[in-house]
Amino acid sequence: MFYVYILRSQKYPERHYTGYTTDIKKRILKHNYGEVKSTARYKPWSLETLISFDTEDKAIAFEKYLVVPVKVYNDNNNNVLCRDK
Repeated sequence: MFYVYILRSQKYPERHYTGYTTDIKKRILKHNYGEVKSTARYKPWSLETLISFDTEDKAIAFEKYLVVPVKVYNDNNNNVLCRDK
């Protein structure tokens, strides 16, 4: 199985991290031991969301969907959301 997960920093609750893995327990430990450079300064982390996928391709695509920013455009006074590709 492949997992997409969302972590929340316990110390800085406004901080989230999204990733994918095949071993969620080991991956959370790496985040909490400071072995992941991008999350080390916001540890400890708690698992907030976990979604499983049958294929790695689906997990990667969903993770990318979650982390790609959404832009808001003003189209004739109506806000339009658009994802960058």
